[in-house]
Amino acid sequence: MSEERRYKIEEKIGAGGIGAVYQAYDNHLGRKVALKRMLPPEASEASEETGPVEAAENLMNEAKVLSALQHPNIVTVYDIGTDDEGGFVVMELLDGETLDETIGRGVLTAEDFGEVVTQTLEAMIAAQDLHLVHRDLKPSNIMVIWLPSEKFQLKILDFGLAKFSKQPSVQTSDQGDAIMGSIYFMAPEQFERGELDARTDMYSLGCIYYYTLTGQYPFRGDTAAQVMASHLQGNYTPLEKYRPDLPPWVTEWVMWLLQRQMGDRPETAKQALDYYNAQTSGLAEARVAAQAPVQAVAAPAMQVTAADLDDSAGVQVVQAPSAGAAPPPGYQPPKPGGAAARKSAASAGKVSKTTWVVILVSAMSILLIGGYVLIKRGAENKRQNELTRILEQEEKIGDPATVRFLLEFYGPGNSKLVKDGVSQALSEMKGDGVNEELVRQIDNFSGLERVALVKILTIRGHEDAVPKFLEYVETSKDPELRQHSLNGIRLMGDPDQAGELLAILEGTEDDGVRQALERALVTMYRAQDSDQKRTGAVIRRLEEGNLDAKDQQSLLRVLGYLGGDKALEFFTNALNNWPKENQFDVLSALMHWPDHTAAPMIAELGLSTDEVTLKAGAARAYARLIKIPAPRKPEETKQMLDNLWSIADAKRDQSLLFDIVARIPQDWASEYVGTYAEDKTFGPYAKRAQETIGKAIGEVPLLIPGEMLGAPVAKTDGAGGAYIGEDSQAVVNWTDPQAWVYWDFILEEAGSYAVALTMSSKEEAGSEFNVIVGDQMLSGAVRDTRGEDNYIDVEIGTVSFEEPGIYRIAVKPTGMAKKFVMNLRGVTLVKKS
Repeated sequence: MSEERRYKIEEKIGAGGIGAVYQAYDNHLGRKVALKRMLPPEASEASEETGPVEAAENLMNEAKVLSALQHPNIVTVYDIGTDDEGGFVVMELLDGETLDETIGRGVLTAEDFGEVVTQTLEAMIAAQDLHLVHRDLKPSNIMVIWLPSEKFQLKILDFGLAKFSKQPSVQTSDQGDAIMGSIYFMAPEQFERGELDARTDMYSLGCIYYYTLTGQYPFRGDTAAQVMASHLQGNYTPLEKYRPDLPPWVTEWVMWLLQRQMGDRPETAKQALDYYNAQTSGLAEARVAAQAPVQAVAAPAMQVTAADLDDSAGVQVVQAPSAGAAPPPGYQPPKPGGAAARKSAASAGKVSKTTWVVILVSAMSILLIGGYVLIKRGAENKRQNELTRILEQEEKIGDPATVRFLLEFYGPGNSKLVKDGVSQALSEMKGDGVNEELVRQIDNFSGLERVALVKILTIRGHEDAVPKFLEYVETSKDPELRQHSLNGIRLMGDPDQAGELLAILEGTEDDGVRQALERALVTMYRAQDSDQKRTGAVIRRLEEGNLDAKDQQSLLRVLGYLGGDKALEFFTNALNNWPKENQFDVLSALMHWPDHTAAPMIAELGLSTDEVTLKAGAARAYARLIKIPAPRKPEETKQMLDNLWSIADAKRDQSLLFDIVARIPQDWASEYVGTYAEDKTFGPYAKRAQETIGKAIGEVPLLIPGEMLGAPVAKTDGAGGAYIGEDSQAVVNWTDPQAWVYWDFILEEAGSYAVALTMSSKEEAGSEFNVIVGDQMLSGAVRDTRGEDNYIDVEIGTVSFEEPGIYRIAVKPTGMAKKFVMNLRGVTLVKKS
């Protein structure tokens, strides 16, 4: 059957410089889709540098890469193809409005702004993990989808599809709305035709954030030339002039993204989001990812519309429903433009335990003084006094009657602040029968209140709630309820329940639910005690076949995360025998491989194939595996870098080499990239990498034998799920075995050294890990320390250093890990001989 017959065009819904978008119907899967078709060459506005034919080819190749980006905040690519009319890309059809249309009705409150920040940066983190740069971020490329729960979901459109030329192609005069729509959000280096990277997208997001908070472009002008000059000169009105109601750190954070020089901006979306979340989080400890942060009271709206705004006017703040997302707590990244701010452990810990009481009391005072009433009935009302008494208890003790009383305040007419206070109290409450009553009451609620109870039971770790969560996953139509139920199952479920989730995964339509299912499956299978049990069921289902493309991709991703010998054997066979169109899905899954063992297989494919898309997938997967800690000598690392250069078939993929080497503070690394310093194309990359390496070498601390290298001088890498908590001076919330921790240090005296880790176990021990130093590797397992605050020193083994120099010691969990790895305070090396 031809692709023409599969997709029936229904109507044209948009057009751009090199393509048009249509609403179409997928006759195979029975659903409406968006189909983007390339315009014929004579109608295309492709640049001289990138002609219409090359632009079309680049679109198809990039779409294949983007098909691996299964993220709830990025538009999903379903299919690609070609026919007599040329190439086309099939994407999900979105029913919503663009972000600029939303802002046209009023700018964002601080609360809704936080949700926009979280969703857009989470999307960019996923994209940057594949080394993708959007280059055309603007409000019209961000879709706002209003959910049945009255919350919103953002989707970034045209991701990587807008520009494909090797150098930015920039219009320098006002030639229509499309150009002017982009130019307000373009970074200075795009006008200067400089090298672009993740920091370019950070600048564009800074412009977008400024716009969502003010309704104004930060850089303005009557013509395109004037707007460009404004960008290049850094001329803008300080954000705090428009929004004095915002905390100063918020306006400073946005200004951080808007810095004229690339080196003064956040390097990645993860760095930007980590800082934002560290500031907004009211809790220094989060027991699970489902816990929601404390929200401050929104400032009253000022009666001036965004349309009437000028440099001296106020801003109308329109309250819109927001979805809450829990930040990774306990992590304090560097402040914009400065060094890390170190907090007192004692004071941070105290705040984390009393935040809710302080915020509740403060908010009540502010609202009463301003003429608002938080609790409708007066202080003399016995019911309200009892609520206040419970919320102010330092140690909350209750019983089933207390649970029922508090849940009365989940009803209509109660403010979000009160409901959040009740949720916090129920999360912390001790007493017989509390868990059981929460389970009994949960079906009496719906919507956001039922979701809140799922979060509470997850925080409390009540495993008897898992059957109820499974019921919601199987029967509910509410994506948010299903996602939070899956989070609870992931954290509390029995590994043997993974089979039920595997069956539910097939045919799941909602991308967010599918992603939550994949995470739960990975966590539960990882906890199995053998390679066969971890991967056997997934491999059998893949070998049975009869899967649609989306289900096959999900199962491949799960298998890629799990790793192991059986999975490696399966992937080797797939790369050798599957059709080429399916081999890219295999390479996408290998981008998540937990260790370095798949590197030879990927290198073999990348070096032997001539297919452009496969080479691109192999290069990105191989580049990621090079970074994973493994016992190898510098010569072996150099050989892998040479392999990457040979595999990579495009400038974008070849540039990955410089990103990898720049992270190695060694003289040999500087010498290696120095061989490219005179190259016309890659010379700037090489010189920038050498500068980074030189700076890093100067900052490496001296190892004092017997003294601990602590968390403040540690670094984390890999997947999310390991954060350096300033309050506890330890690596905390380490939930993902694909994250690792490492220290670089200067060793002054050669010899043998005993290695010891200072660790604690949060809820369960047993996670296995490797300690890698150069070409040596030690293995160990997390000990049961009877609590996450009870640290012990565990000697792992002995390593030998033949000569003084700079070394790196890394702690990397193995594929077999519990739901929580460990808290890690530091590593100590004691000289033996």
